[in-house]
Amino acid sequence: MNKELIRKENMHSSILKDESLVTLKKIFDSFEAKYALKPQQIIELIHKKTECILVPIDILKTNLGPLESIVKYLKEEKDLNFSQISALLNRDITTILTSYNNAVKKKKERFILKKSEFLIPVSILKNRELSISENITKYLHEELGLGLNQIASVLKRNNKTIWTFYYRVKKKIAA
Repeated sequence: MNKELIRKENMHSSILKDESLVTLKKIFDSFEAKYALKPQQIIELIHKKTECILVPIDILKTNLGPLESIVKYLKEEKDLNFSQISALLNRDITTILTSYNNAVKKKKERFILKKSEFLIPVSILKNRELSISENITKYLHEELGLGLNQIASVLKRNNKTIWTFYYRVKKKIAA
């Protein structure tokens, strides 16, 4: 047997011994009894729920960096744990922890949430080829049809900064 196969068999054996698996089975059984859902349907619902999380654009208008703002929002307002945030944003958990700690140092209070003019789906931020700001600029411009000057106004950023973000997007996508 090769090393990879042995490693997978050992991991599989460890998973089967994990008590969390028993708890997970009870949860799945409960959902099946209550809602007549099969495990695969439950997993699909979990994926849909996490992909539909929307972030109000107003949280990006603070003195926090974009990743810090988003992590703080997801942690404090959506009550997600660091592991969930890490998976949603396709970032290492230590990056998420560091971003949150930095955000809390800069802004101890929670966000004051008003009805936001635009909402950003968290799922667009998974693309690691682009920065958080580049992903947001691309989404606002290409999906919502906002002009670059309008994006600058909405985000309270310099026009040239937004132009640079979008120029980088085009350059990275073309490469």
